[in-house]
Amino acid sequence: MERVALGRILRARGVKGELLIFPLTDDLARFTCVEKVFISDSKGKEVVYKIARSRIFRGKILLQLEGISDRNKAEALKGKYLEISKRDVPALPQGRYYLFDLTGCEVENLEGKNIGEIKEVLLFPANDILVVRKGKKEFYIPLIKDVVKKIDLKTKIVSIEPLEGLLD
Repeated sequence: MERVALGRILRARGVKGELLIFPLTDDLARFTCVEKVFISDSKGKEVVYKIARSRIFRGKILLQLEGISDRNKAEALKGKYLEISKRDVPALPQGRYYLFDLTGCEVENLEGKNIGEIKEVLLFPANDILVVRKGKKEFYIPLIKDVVKKIDLKTKIVSIEPLEGLLD
C-alpha cells in the first residue's frame, strides 16, 4: 500500500512523550483529521500508531501518539516520517495537485522533447524545485508559472518553457 509523508519528527517535547512535528502539508488542520499514522522502525517495518491528540504550535505540530508515553520513546522516533495511506489523502479540486503526485512524471519542453523524469520535489520558501533526471544529468526546475506551463496528471506529463540557461 502506498504511503504519503505528512510530517517529520523533529524531537521530543517535554517528558510525557509529546513529539514536535515539522509538517509536510500546507494545511496544518489536516493533523486533527488523522486518526492513525505509520512510522517505520529501525528494521524498516511499519508500525501503526493511533494519534491521542494534536495541536498547532508555532507553525509546527505537537503530537501525542498512543504507546509513546515518555521522552526516551519519543526521542527514539526523532527524524522519522509520519505517513498516512495514500487513499486517506483528501481529493483536491480540478486543476490542483499534491506535490507527491509530480514524482514520476515526465518533463517535456513545449515542442515535446523529453527533458527527464521528476525524481523529487524540493520545498523552498520562494518556490518549490522539481528535481528532474535523465540518465546521469540532473536539472533543477523552478515550479513557477513562468516555467511550468502545464501539468497533466492523467498522462503524467509536465510541460515546461525553460528559462535561458536552465537546462545547460
